[in-house]
Amino acid sequence: MPNAIITSTSFTGDGTQIFFINKLNTAMLAAGFSLIHSYATAGNETRVWQYVADANKTYGKAIIEAQFTSSSNMNIAGYSSYNPATSTGLNKSSLVAKGITLNLSGSIDTCNHPECRGILITLSGSNRGFLGYFRPAIVPIYWDENNYPCFWIDGITQAWNSANLQSASSLRPSMAISAGLTKISATVANTDNGNKRAAFPASLTGNGATLFDFSSDCILAAANGMNNLDTINNEYTLFDGAPNTFARFAIRTSGSLI
Repeated sequence: MPNAIITSTSFTGDGTQIFFINKLNTAMLAAGFSLIHSYATAGNETRVWQYVADANKTYGKAIIEAQFTSSSNMNIAGYSSYNPATSTGLNKSSLVAKGITLNLSGSIDTCNHPECRGILITLSGSNRGFLGYFRPAIVPIYWDENNYPCFWIDGITQAWNSANLQSASSLRPSMAISAGLTKISATVANTDNGNKRAAFPASLTGNGATLFDFSSDCILAAANGMNNLDTINNEYTLFDGAPNTFARFAIRTSGSLI
């Protein structure tokens, strides 16, 4: 797979929804999404983005909506399909509510990679969550995308090691309701490998079972004391929701391709 392309931009909000959501839109386009609908209801802005991962499958596309419900709250949701003419989608996922302070400064980190595509929004030093999707390099046989999409979304202010990812649509296998990256307690260097930070394969687990494995482009790495976008072993870049004491998600940005 290609190396991930990660970029970062800073901004200072002007207190309006349109300023903030236009910043999100610019970053989502940079991550590879297309804007398929834009509208406002009662002064509250909504944007809907799509990424087609497999045009040969009925549900081989990710559809993600960001919708303001007030001047300080935005909901994130996913759909299996969407009709821009009626501003409605089918099989809506569970809503993730996000508190937004529109006049604060912040940053948007963008990741463009087939397995992690989207943006990490940070306001005034506090991580606010992820707008985008996670997806395996190889979709499991049991997960037929002619029956349901295989994308996972998040909006919780935590690292993804916690079980806070959810299926991007209510149309899904029965066991695929919520999931997270397996927690691994790894906070020190690997003395058997030239003191490089320990790294482990990343998997998405739910209900006590592995739902799918990522490729070697995605890892969990010992990242104690590190910040988001720091590099791991000169090959991977941290792209995670928040610091914690467990290994954190990182994605390949240089080095060997697979």
